[in-house]
Amino acid sequence: MKIENAHYVLEVSPDNGALVRLRDEVGGIELLAHRRLAESFRLLLPLPEVLEANYIFGNEQQLSSADVTDDAMALRWDGPLHNSEGRFDVDVQVHIAFVDEGIQFQTTVRNRTPHMLAEVWHAGLGGLMGVGTREATRTVLPSSRAPGTEWLFRQFPESMGVGGGGGLRFPEYYTRYPLELNMPWLDISNAEVGRGLYYACHDEAPRVSTLRFEMHPGLARNRPSGNWPSDSEIETRADRYPPGLVVHWVHLPYTRPGDTFVGPTVWLQSHAGDWHVGAGIYCEWFLLHFAIPELGHRWLRREQAFQDTMFLLPEGNVMLKFSDIPRWADDARKHGVNTVMISGWNVGGHDNQYPNYTPDPKLGTWDELEEAMARHARPHTSHEIHVPRVHGDLRGRSALGLQQH
Repeated sequence: MKIENAHYVLEVSPDNGALVRLRDEVGGIELLAHRRLAESFRLLLPLPEVLEANYIFGNEQQLSSADVTDDAMALRWDGPLHNSEGRFDVDVQVHIAFVDEGIQFQTTVRNRTPHMLAEVWHAGLGGLMGVGTREATRTVLPSSRAPGTEWLFRQFPESMGVGGGGGLRFPEYYTRYPLELNMPWLDISNAEVGRGLYYACHDEAPRVSTLRFEMHPGLARNRPSGNWPSDSEIETRADRYPPGLVVHWVHLPYTRPGDTFVGPTVWLQSHAGDWHVGAGIYCEWFLLHFAIPELGHRWLRREQAFQDTMFLLPEGNVMLKFSDIPRWADDARKHGVNTVMISGWNVGGHDNQYPNYTPDPKLGTWDELEEAMARHARPHTSHEIHVPRVHGDLRGRSALGLQQH
């Protein structure tokens, strides 16, 4: 079954509804190299005391119905769905539509089983081999802390992901928003052909989303050129072991029996240029859905800088005591910093023994903390960070802030 326009050709299998073809018409590039890796959805319905990893694979299910128009298709898998553990009363609907210059995916799952729906893997792309040549394809994730991911089509992370481990069918890597990812998007581009592919989760709900990669057929270790199979290996073995990345956006809704999970929009868009274009697509969507305060509207945005200092490290190192606050605050003010924050003031230090918000005896007492802060701060009722005046106001805070006179 196929839909196409001036930008894309998109085909799904009429048997299982898996996405078997995606073509960038403008660039003349086939984006999915191997149909045997075609993907749709995956679900996790843990069976306590039996099998926690009770996964249901969409590409193993018979498609129940499809409503196809010129620019969209609605795919249905009516329950029960099946795997080796039996049959499960779950319905899945996937809506795919051409919108402007992109493709919109949206997945809905109705859980009529007696089990929690723990995971929903959706908008799956199977058989990615890069944009143009694999070796020249660059992958960019807006991540703050993660393994090297700039060349996933040369060097797949061998750490098995953030929390990967044994028992996996294929090497995996995953990264989460808003934990390792600062923004929930991936951009794949190739400067040789001047084309890229943007793949993002446009979610208006404040919830964790996971971008998960699976590499087929496996890692080739100890090679200076990277850990992918060589071109000759791919050419001679592709029929038996098709290579490529399988990518999903994953949510963990823990949908109760009888409830329905309505997934966010996943947006796919081919484009000219590199990751800067992808970043611009996300920026445009974000500003359309979330208001950004004007510069200077909030008091903290009017500050040139603020200083955050850990007084007590979790290992027990005392960096400063409460009696040092006047000197510490004066030093900051001499350098033009009028807003300071104390971290690691409570028992055990920074990131330790929460929620025990009691001053650590190594640093001083409640009275010494309050007195030192009061000497160098002014109360300001319009500010979110202010000087607590009584001991009770300090409780429940992992960090304390003050503005100086």
